Amino acid sequence: MSDSFLELDSEVVEITRRGITKKYKVVELSAWESTQLWRDAEKLFDEPDREAGRRMLLVARSTSDESGNRVWTDDDAKTLSTKSGAVVNTLWLAAARLSGFVKDDSAKNSETSPSGTSA
Repeated sequence: MSDSFLELDSEVVEITRRGITKKYKVVELSAWESTQLWRDAEKLFDEPDREAGRRMLLVARSTSDESGNRVWTDDDAKTLSTKSGAVVNTLWLAAARLSGFVKDDSAKNSETSPSGTSA
């Protein structure tokens, strides 16, 4: 199947903190990966932490360095919630927008599940 419209998107997110600038490549999850994210979060995180866990897992799976290597593993997702909210939320918003979980940067509170229902 060769349809460039269906190819995955990515973007470089540049974050400056404490005078240091880092660039991360944030990639869109495939339809399959999006569905797996929901299932895997249920396995990895207990309620009431599951929603935050989904977000952290999305960041871990969508974020790579400039060479394309994943920055964080699925296991790292559990500790991402203890790191800088400004950094993690910036990466989450880019990943969520690219993967279709939010409509745009102004729709931060309109997260939806892959099936289109509210999360």
